[in-house]
Formats: sequence, C-alpha cells, structure tokens
Amino acid sequence: MVLSISIIILYGSVYNGRGALYLIGMVLICGGVLSTGVEESFGVVDNKVIDTFSGICNDGLSRVSKGLIYTLSGLCLIGNIRIVNKWEYGAIVILSSFGVGLLVSSKDWMSIYLSLELQSLGMYVLATYKKDSSYSTESGLKYFVVGGFGSGLLLFGSSMMYGSSGSIRLEEIGELWTMSGAEGLLMKIGLGVAVVGLCFKLSAGPYHMWIIDVIEGAPMRTARIFSVVPKIGVLGVLIRVLMEIPYSAWQGWIVWISMISMIVSICGGLYQRKAKRFMAYSGVGHIGYMLMGVSIGSYIDVGIENVMMYMGVYMITGWCIWELLERERIVYIEEIGKIGKRNVYLGVGMSILCFSMAGVPPLVGFYVKWSIFKSVVEGGLWMLSIVGLMCTVVGGYNYLRWIKSIYYEGIVESKGIENNVEDIGRDMSSVILGVGLGLVSIAWIGHW
Repeated sequence: MVLSISIIILYGSVYNGRGALYLIGMVLICGGVLSTGVEESFGVVDNKVIDTFSGICNDGLSRVSKGLIYTLSGLCLIGNIRIVNKWEYGAIVILSSFGVGLLVSSKDWMSIYLSLELQSLGMYVLATYKKDSSYSTESGLKYFVVGGFGSGLLLFGSSMMYGSSGSIRLEEIGELWTMSGAEGLLMKIGLGVAVVGLCFKLSAGPYHMWIIDVIEGAPMRTARIFSVVPKIGVLGVLIRVLMEIPYSAWQGWIVWISMISMIVSICGGLYQRKAKRFMAYSGVGHIGYMLMGVSIGSYIDVGIENVMMYMGVYMITGWCIWELLERERIVYIEEIGKIGKRNVYLGVGMSILCFSMAGVPPLVGFYVKWSIFKSVVEGGLWMLSIVGLMCTVVGGYNYLRWIKSIYYEGIVESKGIENNVEDIGRDMSSVILGVGLGLVSIAWIGHW
C-alpha cells in the first residue's frame, strides 16, 4: 500500500484529472480484496497473529476490517469522480484509508495514536474541501476541535496505563491487569479515559453530538466517507484494546454506552427532516448495536464474528443509501418521493435498503441483528437486549417515514436544485446496488 501511494502521488503530479482518481479507486478496491484473505477466526488473540512491525499485527480482525475499509473507500472515491476531478482529493482519501488500516492493525498505544492522527488529518481536510462554503468550514473546524479533544483523552489515558504498567503493548498490559493497589487503580482510570477518547472518535452516545453537525455541514461526497470508513478502524481498535483486558473491568461501561447510543439515535432521528442528520443519528444507533456484540465479554469470539458481520452489512447498506442521496441531491426526507416517481425500480431498491437498515425480515439486516441479540441473551445481558429490542421497534417507524415519502408523497424539490430526469443510466446503477443487497439476503436465508 505504501508503494502504491508513492506511485499514485508521482502519477497524479504529472497526469492530473479523473484518470488519477480512477487509478486510486481501483488500487483501494484491489487492496481491500487482497487484504481480506480467508480466515477461520476473527479472534484477536489466536495463532494467526503475525508481527509485521513492532506495533502492527495481521490477524483475522485486521484482515476483514481492512478489506471493508479499502473497498468502501475505493467505491466512495469512484462515486465522487463525476463531481471531483482533482487527484489531490484521491490522495487524501487513500492516505486517510491507509491510516485507518494501520489503526485496526495496531497493538500498542503508540501505533494506535499515530495511526489515529494519520487518518484524522486527512478527514479534517476532506470536511473543509468545499472551501467556499461556510458550512463546510464550520464542519471541519468542529471535527478538528473534537478530534483533538478525543486524541488528547486517548493519549492521556494511555500514558496513565504506561505509567502503571511500564509498557505500551496491549498484551503486556493485559497480563499485568491483575495488579492491585494504587497501580491497579491507575490502570483502571487510564483505561476509562482511553475508552472515552475512542468513543469520541467512534461517535458513540453520549459522545455523539459533534458527528451530527460535521455530517450536516460537510459536502455529501465527504459525509458518506465519514459515515462508513473511520468507524470501522476505531471500532476494530476498541475491540482489540478491550479483548486484552478482563471483561469484568469494562463490561458495565460498554453496556451503558450501547444503550445510550441506541436511545439517542431513536430520540434524535424521530423528528429529523434533513436526510443527512437522520443518517448521522442512524449511524449512532448502529454503533450501539455493534457495541452490544462487544459487551458480552465471556462469549467474545462469537461476539466479534457477529459484530464484523453486522459492520459489513451496515457499511455496505449505508454506502448504497448515501450514494442514492448524493446522486439525487436529496436534502430533506420529503424529497425522497422523487426517487420512486422517477423510476419504480429505483424506489424498490431504496425500499429494500431502508427495510434492511430497520431489520425487517427476511432481509439481511434482520439476521445480523438477530445474531447480535442471540449472543447478548446467551451472555445474560437481559436489560441490554430488552432496550435494544424496543429501540429496534421504534427505529422501524423512523425508516417507515422514508417508505412513506417514496410512495405516498409528491415530488418536493429543493430550492435552487435542478432535477435532472434524463439520466436513467445512473438510476439503474443504483437499482442494481439495492437489488443486489436483496439477493444477499436470499443467500443469507439459505445459509441459516
């Protein structure tokens, strides 16, 4: 990947334009396919861990996560080529994606911090890429301030754990976790502060408010990258950190963060009219469901597998919805009606995506949620499962608003936005994405 980045920067400096962006997108997609490989286990601590460098490893968790990161980054970049034709945009995307890939493979605090900053610096620039817009500038500034605060918490917590254990490697800290007295208390405080810093980066409740304003102010082409790419790396490294520590030390925190995230998502999205803010709140809720799988502790191997499956389905589904919103220039939820009116197949594809996000059977979104709830019930976390089930039911109503707009409301146009009706080819490409997700659900039913 480093060699590819060097070649791309050299090529882009000579041949600027869409060709360089296509090249960067294809490199990312190929890197995602090659990074995944075939793994029998997603476990963090297993015989498949390979030390590439001092703080970087290569196991099932990192392989699958990097496959999702690079593939979705490449798809987002290729989807933006019709809007952006400068190779610098692609260079920032591939550098940020490389940072997220390093983040999910990091196994000591130094590598985690440096990788996190590498991906964050690129995201700050992407948030303010539309420099003539005051909303984009405000979005980038908020992202920079909150991102710096989260990085400071992570650095402060990791320094406390280093001062207590004398090591920055996660496995060595896990071995020394049984220490008692003042040093043990210092390690617990350091872990708590570090987890809060990662939750800020993950935009989990109640540390979520910044992501709503950032996604609302950022350009649509950048907002979908924020929604799908950085969360994979931060969630992966959070799993890696927690799995080295006895689950009794952190299970209660993650349970509460998971419940708050789901409740915040339901309450925040209930009265939203803007599509981007609704998707931001929806992302907070899905992070809560993923943290449900992490919180089971003693059944962690099963939990990681369920979380990774949920993450893959959510990220792909979310990317498809963002693609439709960006192509049709949707600002308010009421405008979604023009999708179904323009092309009935496009409306069916959007409906499939919404029903899958809501967890309606027999779509694939239902089965990944069902696997999460099953593992949580087996882990004995009944209160968490009840709260999650109630939030799922109420969240289904929020997505029904989208279905209502598609089929039962007239076309509502945004002021100053032109509705191009002649480009049916781009409609069909989006239909294929939606129907393809439906076909995946059929394959999932066959698996079960």
